[in-house]
Amino acid sequence: PIDGSMVRIVDDARQPVPARHLGEIAVRSDSIFTRYQRDSGANGRALSDWYYTGDVGYLADGELYVLGRQFDRLDVDGRAVYPLPIEAVASTVEGVREGRVVAFGLPDAQARTDRLVVLFEPEDENQTDIPQAEIRRRLTAQSACPVDEIVPVPRQWLIKTPAGKM
Repeated sequence: PIDGSMVRIVDDARQPVPARHLGEIAVRSDSIFTRYQRDSGANGRALSDWYYTGDVGYLADGELYVLGRQFDRLDVDGRAVYPLPIEAVASTVEGVREGRVVAFGLPDAQARTDRLVVLFEPEDENQTDIPQAEIRRRLTAQSACPVDEIVPVPRQWLIKTPAGKM
């Protein structure tokens, strides 16, 4: 955090958690806002000394690791999965266009879980099998999270907002 600011990670009851434990990121600073303009206090995130960001992450050795937004969380086979780290791993695979990956969950009502799907734009649209196999291998090795589908899509098929989000 910048000078004069503090960051902590809290659980669902907004109690601090130990280092390397996942939770919501909370920030305290003299320079942080105290309320939203034209908001009578209805927003529960900014009503205390701490601002509860809605972002999920953990602290390790004084560094903050951000995994994504709370509402982005997927439930895959009983575990919390965030798309951002999955997308980051898949983006490093040779043959995948950098930054052209999106991971999301498809609800499986029968299994009562989310099915993890990864879409990517290949560098060479004629060689999609090599990146698919390597994406699956890396995600399995790094997160031990089952990936249900890895799907190559045509160039420019994944649309980004002006802020760079899929």
